Amino acid sequence: YRGLSAMEEKDADYFFGRRRETVQVLMALAEAPDKLPVLLGNSGVGKSSIAQAGVLAALKRQGWPEGPGTKPEWPNVFRESRRWCFLTLKPGTEPLKALVDAFLDTWRLGSTDPERLNQQTGWIELLRDGKAMLRDLLDASERRYKELDRTEPPAFLLYVDQGEELYVRAEERQRRRFSEVIAQGVPDPRLYALMSMRSDFLGELQKDEPLYKVHLQINVPPLREAELREVVSQPPELLLASFETDGLVGVGF
Repeated sequence: YRGLSAMEEKDADYFFGRRRETVQVLMALAEAPDKLPVLLGNSGVGKSSIAQAGVLAALKRQGWPEGPGTKPEWPNVFRESRRWCFLTLKPGTEPLKALVDAFLDTWRLGSTDPERLNQQTGWIELLRDGKAMLRDLLDASERRYKELDRTEPPAFLLYVDQGEELYVRAEERQRRRFSEVIAQGVPDPRLYALMSMRSDFLGELQKDEPLYKVHLQINVPPLREAELREVVSQPPELLLASFETDGLVGVGF
């Protein structure tokens, strides 16, 4: 049991109660690749867990989350999803820097390598000044893979965690450009994108014209009793343990 700590991909086997939202995001990525699914919910409701232990984990193992009911066929557009390049960032105070760093982390440039600093500074300036867009960063990443004699990923998935930081922490000019860069980059067939955001920032998202135009809202309500029972009862079953009575499950919430 992780409590209020966000679950990560490594915790996927113990992630329960959010199959519906996980499938909803996966279907959105498959059927509307030119949109930005935004997980919207209260603080602590489990948005990051859905993204990481749910969506990213499912894509990496190429399979729907476990649960009752008939599973649809795995989307053809995800047929090579385990080979995708997965990038995660939090906007922080400099969202363009966070975006560039997410890509540079895959370029095998050490943190103390002067070339990394040159690339970082150059790309931030290009993106900030409108001289480059996300497609250019994708192009450069593909060229870097060739330089390293590595197999190019079939696609990139960019997960923006804690998207509300754009409106409370980010420098204004970078925030505007970040929104434009992401919005214009989403239609690129090489890119899939996902964001999570606190629901009390919906108004700020609505005012953010570029992101709002491409966003696809996915609501994340609090866990209901049936889902909470899953969260409490299912992990012990994986370890061949059980509660003495069903009534004891309710003690957990």
